Amino acid sequence: MYKRSWLKYVLLFAFCLFRHTLTRIKIHGGFEGLHFTDGLYWSFLNGVICILIIDWLSKKFKKTGFLFLYSTVGNLIIVSIYSIMVMYYLGPGLEDTKFVITELTYFLFEVILVTTLYLLYILIKNYQEKEKELLILQNTQAKMEVKLLEDQINPHFLFNNLNILSTIINKGKSKDADQFLNTFSRIYRYVIDYKNQELILLSKELEFVKDYIYLLEKRFVNSYTFNINIAGNEETKYYIIPNTLQILVENIVKHNEGSSDHPVEVFLDIQEDHLVIKNTYSPKKYKPESKKIGLSNLKKKRYRLLYEQEISITQYKDYFIVNIPLVIKHI
Repeated sequence: MYKRSWLKYVLLFAFCLFRHTLTRIKIHGGFEGLHFTDGLYWSFLNGVICILIIDWLSKKFKKTGFLFLYSTVGNLIIVSIYSIMVMYYLGPGLEDTKFVITELTYFLFEVILVTTLYLLYILIKNYQEKEKELLILQNTQAKMEVKLLEDQINPHFLFNNLNILSTIINKGKSKDADQFLNTFSRIYRYVIDYKNQELILLSKELEFVKDYIYLLEKRFVNSYTFNINIAGNEETKYYIIPNTLQILVENIVKHNEGSSDHPVEVFLDIQEDHLVIKNTYSPKKYKPESKKIGLSNLKKKRYRLLYEQEISITQYKDYFIVNIPLVIKHI
């Protein structure tokens, strides 16, 4: 990164040297008598100022149109002031109007040229980085989809839930057995149907996570309590990445120890276009193995790359809170 940051200045100096050489050849009609003047170094300093301003503005403005507008206007103003100061203190002064106009026009032309070329370089660089990040995201998402299917289909999941189903049947609760089996099948159907979908209506995701919670409640019996406080009109207003809630609920169960006497409480509601998931913090004595493609993948890659929004994670002494940005589709 350090070498790359200096490369642009080396290229800038080479560009200024090339333009200065062409200008001197045009004036002298050839290479005879060619020499370098202070103009070369002032041109280079102009370019450095332009690059520094663009680098600073690129951190403030992500949209290309705003970045180009503010970079051009900002560079023109600052370099104009700087150029007038140079002419006033180091040149013949400001009395020679023709000299001032000629030099200022030259400087401003350089500003526009350097600004345009450097912005083009930034756009190409950002595009390449975005493409690379998207490839990483696609690979990670594919791993995550496999993990989701494995989590639902792995022998432990099947064994635990089939064992629960067997217990319900042995107790002669046929209606409960039917409900459990239907819920079990809906989870598989959801994962298979929506695993390749980019966004899904929040209401469908909530239906899925309620089925997932139902299985957890049958398995852990009052060790985890879930309170979903989301109005019906909000469910149909927002969209979310499929399996987001399942990952969050799974993360809570994975890292928190609950019991019937001291259950882990989980609250879901919507605040300012964000889904807020809050749970009482009761960490397990042993640290579960992490494959780094669950919550961290949602936070660092999927939401940030796909929708340029951030997931907020806050841990307090007694609570753990995750804020998921919701998407509103305008049809």
